[in-house]
Amino acid sequence: MAEFETPLGDEAPRNAVLPFLLSAPVAIACVGVVLLTKGEAPLVNNWSTLTMALTHIGTLGFLTMLTLAAFYVYAPGILGKRIKAPRLAFLVYCLFAPGVIALCLGLGGIAVTPVFVAIGTLFPGLIAFFWPAIAALRGTRAVPFATPLRLAVGSFFAAATIGIWVAHGHGGMKFPGPRGLWLQVHLSIALLGWIGGMATACFGVISRAQHEPGQGTRSIAERWWGHLTLVGISAPCLVLTFQYFGLAEPSPANTTLVGAIAVFPAAVAGFWLQPFVGLHRLRDRSRPVMDAQFWRGAFVLAPIASVAGLVAMVQPEPHWRIAFGWIALWGWAGLIAHAVMRDLSRRLLGGNANRESSGLDLSYALHVLTLLLGLMAIEWASAPLARVTGACLIALALLQAARMVADHQSKSAPRS
Repeated sequence: MAEFETPLGDEAPRNAVLPFLLSAPVAIACVGVVLLTKGEAPLVNNWSTLTMALTHIGTLGFLTMLTLAAFYVYAPGILGKRIKAPRLAFLVYCLFAPGVIALCLGLGGIAVTPVFVAIGTLFPGLIAFFWPAIAALRGTRAVPFATPLRLAVGSFFAAATIGIWVAHGHGGMKFPGPRGLWLQVHLSIALLGWIGGMATACFGVISRAQHEPGQGTRSIAERWWGHLTLVGISAPCLVLTFQYFGLAEPSPANTTLVGAIAVFPAAVAGFWLQPFVGLHRLRDRSRPVMDAQFWRGAFVLAPIASVAGLVAMVQPEPHWRIAFGWIALWGWAGLIAHAVMRDLSRRLLGGNANRESSGLDLSYALHVLTLLLGLMAIEWASAPLARVTGACLIALALLQAARMVADHQSKSAPRS
């Protein structure tokens, strides 16, 4: 079986992409510090500014940093073409990183100025990403795994646009329509479209699935994944359009239900269909997939996240919504991002792509432990459990950083 390799040296210079990868452990450590110092405060009310700040440290500092790096690294190999001006990746990072920091500080401190600083840096950074990304995706309709990339980039554009508009509202500007609906759609599109699309493409690259024979039935499932995801990210945007232009009278009593119905097809695709295809591949492979325990854990957690989301819709207590976010973001998406981080570390830092280690197993155990501890801290509103979760997250971040150092050192190690 041919080995899938990304022509990184030509397409995305390592020095331009590395900062995205290196920021991921820093973001996890920051989440740990917040929980260690604030206790259960970010885990009791989904509308609190501290909760929103913590969420964006994870979604932007960890998940999005890694998925941006994954696009720059994997897209040239998937699409079979160069990405224009690959060194723009460094400009994207230089604009994106301070924007994320300012946004989280503004949300956590209830300050207007940092939020507008974030808008001023994130907007041009996003343009610097979308211009070469859209150019690279043109004319790739028949390319395997190009559809997930197109859906991911389109979803990222929609989620970022909605997010910037929501940030304007946080900064004191007049906000159109029900704020809860906008936040719900923003999270749904980012999670199921951007993260879900990149997860599908990344797993295809890492498992070398496009080189495997006998994919007939699975390719049908993948096509259905694309159709359902497209409907599930387009319908919520239509709902917001109707609300924005006053074509539908907003009703706080049914906005959550309307948003959930609109995103339902994407939820089926991301939380049920894609995990089914992924688990089937993991079971059918003639040789093991690197970091398979992370992928398997994410695929198993995906349906659980969907059930948690349904419970959060019908239960009035806020801790159900926070629990859903914790399972979906740190469980499903977090385990996927962790697997991608390990693969990117080997590719960018020069490690042996076929090397498994006890350190990797320990990082998986710590990830699952923090997931369980966090859920218990949410359920019982326990400050001690929240602080223990924070300490374990800091330990996990240090372990991630140590594995990156080990990957870099293995580049110059003699091979037998």
